[in-house]
Amino acid sequence: MENDFSYEGIRRLCYRHRNEIIEIHERPHHFILNFDNLYLKLEGREVRYIDPLGRYKFTRFGHFYFDDNGVMMLITDDEEYTRFHRPGILSHTLWSTVSVIYAGIDTRILDNQNRPIFTGDIVTDLDNHVTSYVRYFHPTIPGLAGDNCESQYRPGLTWHKEGSVFSGISRKQFEHFDLYAFDWPRNSFFQNGMSPEEVKERAKTAMEEPVFADGLTLTKPKRRIYTDTINEAIQDGCVVAYFRGNSPFDDGTPGYVVFCDNLPQKYKGECYEIMINNWHNYLKTMEPVIKKFLLYAHNHPETTFVLCDFVRGLEIPNDNLSTIALMFQDWFSYNIPNVVLPGWIFWQIGLDECVGKD
Repeated sequence: MENDFSYEGIRRLCYRHRNEIIEIHERPHHFILNFDNLYLKLEGREVRYIDPLGRYKFTRFGHFYFDDNGVMMLITDDEEYTRFHRPGILSHTLWSTVSVIYAGIDTRILDNQNRPIFTGDIVTDLDNHVTSYVRYFHPTIPGLAGDNCESQYRPGLTWHKEGSVFSGISRKQFEHFDLYAFDWPRNSFFQNGMSPEEVKERAKTAMEEPVFADGLTLTKPKRRIYTDTINEAIQDGCVVAYFRGNSPFDDGTPGYVVFCDNLPQKYKGECYEIMINNWHNYLKTMEPVIKKFLLYAHNHPETTFVLCDFVRGLEIPNDNLSTIALMFQDWFSYNIPNVVLPGWIFWQIGLDECVGKD
């Protein structure tokens, strides 16, 4: 059965269409032409998730998959999520795959105040005086979870949305998703359990945004540059990156030349070498190695890379600075915050972004 709106059903659907999900993100033109086919796999319904900044957000099928721990992995190029990238099925691209918390799918039911109801919402069946959370026990018919039973929705019932189950949740859900961790409203069905009033009160706290029991205070990532000396950017645990090219000696003995105008002489930390095969023709050979470096850094978000300046070493004239800077466009477009660049690159890209766009 293709239509199964339960959490497990959506996971299976992602697994069956994983190759298509990968392909539409690998090939932008293919993405535009064929995304509608994936979009309709869940009838175009919105899927709700909790992002790493602790907010409810929404997406549709084709923009996510599930990892082996049951965690929903958002596929995005939203720059505020880049720092949360966790290498996954698209590690060969600059798409970010970000762990989020699955928070339900649109049931296409409106409550008595015309508010959309998602699975994971806590509602009261005003006709039968039952309060619980919404789930799909049947593949296509939502219901209210009970004690070893399900109160299924049928046309004519009046539901009132009280809030959601995402109150008092743990950050561990970003690492290992446990659907049963959200079963707390069912306590109202047990002796000495929560009263319906207590369920409603707690649900209300998570109506507009989820509530984390262990707190969630994260700041949005920002691109970083240095404008004076590289020393201002070098911190403990960072990796200094620089360009290197092959330069054999006259007798044919292998040799190399390093292009780092400002590497501190006393620097003893870890380095990352960006190899240029033909540095004499840097305008043609630098771009692919820069893209490779940015991809490597993107897939190692826990490490900060500080790039040495190289203008003097490569003897780059002012006329070519803009061309070189635009080779770092992916750093700007995808907001790769763990790469710190010389300031002139940022200013050149910014200038190009502004020219003719006022």
